[in-house]
Amino acid sequence: ITGALLLTCAARAESWQPLAKDDDGITSWQREVPGSSFIAFRAQGRVEASLLTIAAVLRDSNREKDWMEDCIASSMLAFLSPTHVKNYNRTKSPVFFISDRDVVLESDATVDRARQAIHITFHESTHPNAPVVEGVIRMPRLRGYWDLERISPSSTLVTYQVEADPGGALPGWLVNWASSSL
Repeated sequence: ITGALLLTCAARAESWQPLAKDDDGITSWQREVPGSSFIAFRAQGRVEASLLTIAAVLRDSNREKDWMEDCIASSMLAFLSPTHVKNYNRTKSPVFFISDRDVVLESDATVDRARQAIHITFHESTHPNAPVVEGVIRMPRLRGYWDLERISPSSTLVTYQVEADPGGALPGWLVNWASSSL
């Protein structure tokens, strides 16, 4: 999915249903994904940090464990260009009877000078330095974007959208419930 297609999907506001909670100024929505039992999520909020600071945090794979929920491993696999990278992430399962999940993500960033924004798309990928780990489920689908738009020199509007299939034998209703409860 290209960034333009994701933005087109996001523009169809009528398909997005607001979630009941609005935490700390962060508004979130969900929508059904055609052909999938999993729901897509989108969140948006104002962050009191510069656009470049937020972009740097998102790019720094060594810091993902600091801000990504239940992330226990993260590393850069390939630096393809200053705007194009492949990363590995592993997420610890919140319960003992469900396996950890991991994914290789390929991300591309584009700068929109007119909007004073940075748009980062990501999708599942592969890399020879990230073989499948025994006992860990490789996510077959994880794609979405981060959109960072400058509000002021020290404030940024952040939009995050994601569609995921965590793989394994987890039923869609359980994954959707757990995701919307975060």
